[in-house]
Amino acid sequence: CVRLNFPGRGGSAGWHGAPEGAAAFYSLAGFADLLHALVRQLVDTRGQTVGIAGWSMGAMVTLEYLRRHGAADLHSVALCSGLSKLAEISRRSEKAGLTAADPQAVLHCWRSMQHFDCRGDLARIDVPTLVLHGTDDADCPFTDAIQVAERVPGARLRALHGAGHLVLSERSAEVALALATH
Repeated sequence: CVRLNFPGRGGSAGWHGAPEGAAAFYSLAGFADLLHALVRQLVDTRGQTVGIAGWSMGAMVTLEYLRRHGAADLHSVALCSGLSKLAEISRRSEKAGLTAADPQAVLHCWRSMQHFDCRGDLARIDVPTLVLHGTDDADCPFTDAIQVAERVPGARLRALHGAGHLVLSERSAEVALALATH
């Protein structure tokens, strides 16, 4: 298991170039390209396909990855508590424990998410997909997860009853089991 920490988050490096480049660097497309570089490195090193599990914004990055790079290097995808429209950025970032995030990273990333719409791409996803979502998620409505699972061919929806947006910490054992059996 390899965990990707997006630029400007936690201890990862942020943007150090000209100010006009920050928006592209901290965008869903920029993050998807970084993820693709990591996936390619893993595939080349291990000689086998990999699975991607994206939580919250990571679910959106995963969908952007599929749009930009396809699923040839993947054996599975899991989308966890993501896919919402823009909502109260600072409150959500603080609630999710992203206080160590570079404010410029958060600003540009959320701006890139404002116009993200994956509905037209969902029917073209051709890799086994798990949609894992808390039924009480106030940030990303469970109804969005249902729609995604219905539109992705063969997708499996796993509802975490009573869980909110922070399923990784609220229901870590259930999430781990769902991912391990996916």
